[in-house]
Amino acid sequence: MKVRFVYLFLCVFLISIIINTENENLKDQAQNATGPKTVMNSIAGGAFTYYAIGHDNILYAWGERYPQSADLETATPILQNAVYVSAGWRGCIAIDDQGTLWSMSEYLLDQPGPYPQRVMDNVKGIAVGLNHFVFLTMDGDVYVCGRNSKYQLTESVEVDETGQYSPPVYIMGGVKDIAATDDGCCVLMDNGDLFYWGTFVEYTAPEPILIGQNFDSLPCGIWAVKKNELYMIAEIKTADGPELTTKRILENVKDVYNGIVRTSNGNFFAAIAAPDVFQRISLPQDITYAYLADQILIRRNDGSIEQIEYHH
Repeated sequence: MKVRFVYLFLCVFLISIIINTENENLKDQAQNATGPKTVMNSIAGGAFTYYAIGHDNILYAWGERYPQSADLETATPILQNAVYVSAGWRGCIAIDDQGTLWSMSEYLLDQPGPYPQRVMDNVKGIAVGLNHFVFLTMDGDVYVCGRNSKYQLTESVEVDETGQYSPPVYIMGGVKDIAATDDGCCVLMDNGDLFYWGTFVEYTAPEPILIGQNFDSLPCGIWAVKKNELYMIAEIKTADGPELTTKRILENVKDVYNGIVRTSNGNFFAAIAAPDVFQRISLPQDITYAYLADQILIRRNDGSIEQIEYHH
């Protein structure tokens, strides 16, 4: 009788483990199904110059900063083993597959130039504004670099007599995602709190301020994602002056790229006129990234980069 009881107990115990494991798997699948996927920035642009990571994992550049490369077909290879790229008015930064951060042009202001300069190791995320960049280490620490004329680096960061700052400066830890506006930085904490510092339009935050909660990711610029909904950071006028808030702008979001969104039914929308005004566009379903500029650049599953013209 005792042996039978032990046997039954073990059977119930094993069945409960199987059920709990299956429930956890279903929970993970449900979360993955409802929330947008995290995508790595493989295309970027700024100052009439474009950057794209090709199928060979080489970062290519073409445009104004590379006069020998007028278009995608004649693009110049500038970094091997690249996995992530971001660009702005002053140039480009990129991460390779070892987590090393590289800077091109003027973000390392003591060594400007069109070819890579090593900045730091152990990096997993980057974002670029007009005159600054912000990056995230694998330990969840945020650093900033560049100019600080509008508190892009917070008011606590001292700059040299030229108003420029070159070395990376630590700002805060416990961060899971980052983004940059023209003159500011956004950080998403591990607990989903969204912070901003810098200058938006009229509003200035010299140090990080809380502007939203329970967010999941910061895909680019002023866009933030909560479950399957897309929000934007917006400036509103109040009796006490301008303030920052978050505003929901699109539902049923599956993938969020730079200026382009894919909804859960497979349709693509581009924010061509404004970040909260969307126009439906036609794109291939097998893309892994899309970048909106004066043209649309896409990266497909096979790693090929294509240019697509669009009309307003």
